[in-house]
Amino acid sequence: MGKREISWVRDEILKKYDPSTYKKLLEFRSIQSRLKKLDQGKQTLQRKLKEKRDNIRILSVEEGLVFNEVQYLCENFDIEFYIYHQTDTRYEKSVKRYTLEIKNGGISKGSIRNKRKVLLGTEKQILDHLKSHYETNKKQLQLIKDKGWMKFILYYDNVLYERILNWIIDDPLKYKETPLSRNVIYPLPNKTSKKK
Repeated sequence: MGKREISWVRDEILKKYDPSTYKKLLEFRSIQSRLKKLDQGKQTLQRKLKEKRDNIRILSVEEGLVFNEVQYLCENFDIEFYIYHQTDTRYEKSVKRYTLEIKNGGISKGSIRNKRKVLLGTEKQILDHLKSHYETNKKQLQLIKDKGWMKFILYYDNVLYERILNWIIDDPLKYKETPLSRNVIYPLPNKTSKKK
């Protein structure tokens, strides 16, 4: 803002001898006052912006340091389930066979993620197997019934998630090399002979 000061004028005399110029002088002072306030506001905002930038720089450094401590969560806990099917037309009636795809690991776009595929079988095989696996767990059985077997596996089966998570954390190489099947990810309970 330029330095334009008119403070030497005696207002009462100017108002008396040149009222129109006096009005313009008042208008000029009003504009000048508003400009001064805006400039002060601008300086305040610039100061606050500088403070925020400084805080962002400090927090970014802190974030990086703390992230190093929790990075393994992205690498190990980031497990995703997908289910897709293929139609088998070798029989008189077409049969859908479902596959579970398990992805885990990777903290950035384009990073290599472990990907495992598990043949689940037909819808009936999957449902029968889940019921056998969870035969003593009424809560899980109710979830399967309410949500359907596919949504249950994808979104509600924390037991499966924890089982795979433990395999990955305990021995990632063994997990990667172990053949996965329906019976491996959902082991059936051992049927012991009834006591006489």
